[in-house]
Amino acid sequence: MIYSDPFSISDEVEARPDVTIASVVRAAWTFVVHQYTGTDGVAVGAPLAGRNMAVSNIDKIVGPIVATVPIRVRVPSGKNSATISAFLRGVQDAAAAVIPFEQTGLQHMQNSVWKLNRPAVSRRYLW
Repeated sequence: MIYSDPFSISDEVEARPDVTIASVVRAAWTFVVHQYTGTDGVAVGAPLAGRNMAVSNIDKIVGPIVATVPIRVRVPSGKNSATISAFLRGVQDAAAAVIPFEQTGLQHMQNSVWKLNRPAVSRRYLW
């Protein structure tokens, strides 16, 4: 099937109730980074709504309450390869797993990583 719009999402992907469009885009970007860097563990930043914060009347706040969290995805390859469907589901599951930590704050996450004596972010591949 040929699509006239190269930036459209296929009907098959759009019809999946278990994977969001954001996860499809995140999976595509993760795969690009995997191909470029050669690493099978890729971490990407993901913006979340931030509306799970324990603040009274948060539903009455007008304006963004955005939180950004890292999502780590393993890209299956070689003998550990998976179907595209399973990869998309894995990306969706990884995104859902970080929701409880959306208010942790990147500075606290970075402090936790520094205790392991390694950098929190490889700036080489940021753009």
